[in-house]
Amino acid sequence: MLHRPTSAPIWSPLRWLGDRRAALAGPLSGLLRYVIIAALLTAIGCVYLWQVNSLSNTYDATLKLEAQARDLEQQNWLLAEQLARWSSPAYVDRLSVEQGYVQAPVTTLASPVLVAAQPSSGQ
Repeated sequence: MLHRPTSAPIWSPLRWLGDRRAALAGPLSGLLRYVIIAALLTAIGCVYLWQVNSLSNTYDATLKLEAQARDLEQQNWLLAEQLARWSSPAYVDRLSVEQGYVQAPVTTLASPVLVAAQPSSGQ
């Protein structure tokens, strides 16, 4: 016949099972269970609130970055318009005349010559 030991060996994880059962069977075992459950729920709630706060901060930072990106895009657009204006030959000519580097060409406006109506002869 096989020999079956009546006690668990020292290295077995079930060796302390009897002691665990005795700890949860005392008069304070019900209170201990409620305290453990309350502590776990409190820990879970704290972790949840911490994550919600972290997400809220990330969302606020994202909104700020989007606003900065819009401002920078608008500045980029204005700078591109300014560069195009400064690069135009007409602007360079006007600026050089204003600063006295070259003489402005004299522009004369052509005016129509009024020919007086002469009486026609032969009528």
